[in-house]
Amino acid sequence: MEKTPDYVPPKKVSSKVLAIVIVLIVIVAGAGIGVYIYLHPAKKESTLVVLVDSGSDTQQYLTQIAKTFESENPNVKIKIDSVGYSDLVSTSLSALKDKASSPGLIMYYPSGQPTLAPYLMNLSKSGFNLSNYLPGELYSGSYVLNTHGNITKTVGIPIHLVLGYVIVYQNSVFDNKTIQTGFEKKYHFSIMPSTYKNYTALYDAASYISMEMKNLSYNNHLKYPLMFPDSSHHAMIDTYMSLLYAYGENHTKATGIAKNSGAGYWTYMGNISGSYKPTFNNTYGEHAVEMYKNLTEFEPNIKTTPIGYSEQETLFPTGEYAMGLAWTSFLPGYSNKSISKVAGNYNVSILPNSSTGYEPTYMGVNPYTNTSLAVKFLKFALSDNEYKVGINKYQYLPATISGLKVAETNQNFTWVPALVKSASLININKTAVAVYDKLQALFATLIPDLNNEIYDYFTEATTAPAALNTAAGEWSAYIKNSGTVL
Repeated sequence: MEKTPDYVPPKKVSSKVLAIVIVLIVIVAGAGIGVYIYLHPAKKESTLVVLVDSGSDTQQYLTQIAKTFESENPNVKIKIDSVGYSDLVSTSLSALKDKASSPGLIMYYPSGQPTLAPYLMNLSKSGFNLSNYLPGELYSGSYVLNTHGNITKTVGIPIHLVLGYVIVYQNSVFDNKTIQTGFEKKYHFSIMPSTYKNYTALYDAASYISMEMKNLSYNNHLKYPLMFPDSSHHAMIDTYMSLLYAYGENHTKATGIAKNSGAGYWTYMGNISGSYKPTFNNTYGEHAVEMYKNLTEFEPNIKTTPIGYSEQETLFPTGEYAMGLAWTSFLPGYSNKSISKVAGNYNVSILPNSSTGYEPTYMGVNPYTNTSLAVKFLKFALSDNEYKVGINKYQYLPATISGLKVAETNQNFTWVPALVKSASLININKTAVAVYDKLQALFATLIPDLNNEIYDYFTEATTAPAALNTAAGEWSAYIKNSGTVL
């Protein structure tokens, strides 16, 4: 009888390898031949949880991109979880402090960066091409800086370029020759929003449209000249930021706001007489908040219908407002013909004094997750090929410079070049950004402090100087009591 060949065992499998090699020995009857079959179970599936703001454009975009990524990466599952805007920071912070592995990728906005930055992974050596971004995007929420304005950490990568605020306006109102001629005769400048040199011009345009509402009766839906955000929940700090910058940047000595530094949360803290202080409790801050109040007089009373994010998103598409302020992230909804009466009948312009700020959406990486997978998926989502899908399918505005060039070829983004040109003129005040980075209570404490005081002024419970001085005092007290060194 022929001798069965000696069995030579396979090399020892490392205990770190999860797959178990199963050896089956089948002896073929009569032939005396040993057949050895090694079966390797399928590789274990990896899951990456991505936390996003519920209902956001980024949730929609990443849900689509995840499907493509999964098809190209077998055994990988991308799970998109969402929470409401108000819970985004607290939910993320809780997970990071607990060193939980999930969520792996975390969406955040500029206002949440100071709170989350100490806990997010440093992405400076993760291979992201940061030269492919507008500087204002990176300094608005990607970078952490030291007191000298030097970058010490990169905590997030912009994924969605959101600009705010911009002016949106109905073409059928502003292209009216009678309206144009009458306004120019009265005010001696164009009524077109792209020409406004200051906020007084915006106020004059809204006032004139208010007087001419009867002559605009062909627009059956039109009820109000201007929609201007005034909700104390959050919108006030974003709106006031643009006005404060416009009124204060030419008066650096008094306000501490550097000229041509661009509107951002850094606008609220400036170098005044050698130390960093709130920038708004002065004559120019008062002028800004007074004009802010004036611009809200063309809409329903703040006590009955405050205008916040959700109202901005849903009210302008009704066609009831001749113009209004909006985040660029709202534009897809405005263009949706199934729900919007202004679809195909609106245009976009930056705010006066180039005070349209950067409010990108960022993605940060949890250092306790599968970081290599998180970085890989994020890079995939930032690629021009995937951005093209977002542009064409969802009107999703890319954060990268190369992605913006792709967007410019789309008919919905004809306004992008003007915004990019304006962005190129901004000279970021890096030391002011460094101070802003230290205000970890910005979202939870400082924003409500300022918003509540502005609300009291709007509702005539206090005066403009008293409101701003009180808010500045609360900010200064927080900084002192928390031991924050600016």
